[in-house]
Amino acid sequence: TMKTIRHLLCSTKIQKPLALSSLLLPALGLTASAATLASWDNWVSGSVDGSDYDYSADATFAGFNATMTQVGNDTDRRTNDTWGSTDGTFGNDVSGASTTGNALFVAASYADTLLITISNSSGQAYQIDSFHFDFAPRESGNATDYGFNAFDLTYTSGGLGPDDTLIDSQSGLDYVLVKTTGALSNYPGYDLDLAGDLSDLVLADGESAVFTLTFSGNAGENGVNVSSVLDNLAFEGQVIPEPSSAALIMAGCAGVLLMRRRRA
Repeated sequence: TMKTIRHLLCSTKIQKPLALSSLLLPALGLTASAATLASWDNWVSGSVDGSDYDYSADATFAGFNATMTQVGNDTDRRTNDTWGSTDGTFGNDVSGASTTGNALFVAASYADTLLITISNSSGQAYQIDSFHFDFAPRESGNATDYGFNAFDLTYTSGGLGPDDTLIDSQSGLDYVLVKTTGALSNYPGYDLDLAGDLSDLVLADGESAVFTLTFSGNAGENGVNVSSVLDNLAFEGQVIPEPSSAALIMAGCAGVLLMRRRRA
């Protein structure tokens, strides 16, 4: 009831808007609206220097921006427009990804890590719920030379928390591409929920969050550079509403507290 909700608001110290979303919105009969906050699914083809490559998100939700930096042993960044995941989703769950060829290569000899930054300038707080991507481990075909088949996703720093939190780590993934076979195909999708590891999921207006996606495993065992393939990355989240009813309740709280002080 409204009386119960008012009691919760007036007696509980709410540190961040997440509390309003998770505790009160259902009671108010309100729901938060989900959105793809940032996505990457089109890659400029070619082998280019990292300083010249634009890693800005291909699409962002209104008020968001996102960029990534690919780092490793070299400055060379490799993409190709005849590779890519064709299932039309980011990971397995989020629709709207490109089905045409464009993909990013990751390999031990040049780059194994993505530093990804997502920033909120929407004027509202957002809950960052999940991260999605498609990843296809690849081998050379001679049964001795392999690309990456493991990854770690870590929340590094920013407006979420706590810093340096490992979100997910997977290893021993199946090799689904051999030489160029399957270059355009349905790559395995990964949908990583952030709520199980981060205690603070709310990115307030003006805040940013940095994630690190690092690949490893079996790479270049005989000095051969075999590139595994990455495509269709996206962050999903939802606005934390500021409903007028909640504002009225907060105003009522102020009155209640004032009356308590006068009585005291």
